[in-house]
Amino acid sequence: LTRPEVDPDRIGCGGLSGGGLRTILLAGLDARIHCAVCVGFMSTFRELLRNHIKCHTWMLYVPYLYGFLDMPDVIALRAPAPLMVQYNMEDPLYTIEGQQQADRKIALIYSKMSHPDNYVGRFYPGPHKFDTEMQEEAFRWFERWLL
Repeated sequence: LTRPEVDPDRIGCGGLSGGGLRTILLAGLDARIHCAVCVGFMSTFRELLRNHIKCHTWMLYVPYLYGFLDMPDVIALRAPAPLMVQYNMEDPLYTIEGQQQADRKIALIYSKMSHPDNYVGRFYPGPHKFDTEMQEEAFRWFERWLL
């Protein structure tokens, strides 16, 4: 934001995997982020703990946070700011159930705020990835909300 070529009213963030975790925390907690795309890092914490805890970094564990807020809750703190979450249906790091639960919860929050179109959850076939199709859709999302 200190750079002269940066428009502080058009800041977006996005990331894959650990970058998705950073997106959850940054976009959820920093009001300067106008638009976000979280790729390959969204589930309910319960499903993650139950089925895939060994696959994740210690950076995921913010002391006491998940006693109050789940991952979908943290990113939805930004609501109704534009948010896209891209899920991979055969991602070995998450269960499909946890991803679907997170998607439903975020969609419900945006709907209750009367901005259901500001959230898009997309499910793609395949493993943990950010392939060309996903990138193109993510960049279109940024262009829609930031240009």
